[in-house]
Amino acid sequence: MIAQLTGTLVEKEPTGLIVETGGVGYLVAVPVSTLAALPETGAEVTLYTHQYVREDVLALYGFAAKAERRLFMQLLSVSGIGPKVALAILSLASPDDIRAAISAGDADFHIDILPDETAGTLSVIDNGIGMNREDLVANLGTIARSGTAAFVDGLSGDKETDLTLIG
Repeated sequence: MIAQLTGTLVEKEPTGLIVETGGVGYLVAVPVSTLAALPETGAEVTLYTHQYVREDVLALYGFAAKAERRLFMQLLSVSGIGPKVALAILSLASPDDIRAAISAGDADFHIDILPDETAGTLSVIDNGIGMNREDLVANLGTIARSGTAAFVDGLSGDKETDLTLIG
């Protein structure tokens, strides 16, 4: 297992990073919070990582803080939550805010995904537990570019079916 990665930040894209260490470039998926906390390319970075292994997937997920990685791993243990959903949750609020909302049984803490095929849009609504206005403005480009044509093309309009696309 790769638990930590230190190296040069070679590429910083909305869909992930490339960190080079020992002559090898590692592709690392990160939540928006980690992406925002990283320096510009060329700088040295340290990420706390989780190597996700399934029969058809080998992926590396990185986090700026151990608390993010710990919560990510806890979220993966919940039935129906895969790494993409866990990253989306971590992108909406701090680990402390997420834990507090879950512990309090906060009914407002949920994420709605609403496809609008007529307008060709996808709305993700977190019902107030998440980014403040400044965070949203600072990360809007990252959020907007994080979708893929394959994801949008795969939307059926059925909420249960569409949720399987991101899990």
